[in-house]
Amino acid sequence: MVRKNNRYSDELKLQAIQSYLNGAGSYVSLAKQYDLKVKHS
Repeated sequence: MVRKNNRYSDELKLQAIQSYLNGAGSYVSLAKQYDLKVKHS
């Protein structure tokens, strides 16, 4: 299995964090909205 190293721009990360802090959605819903990988434990 090959692991893909996702790199996200600082702007994208900042937008996602601000959305989360402003209550725009849950961690998982915002990860889907911003097309970010969700790490399940």
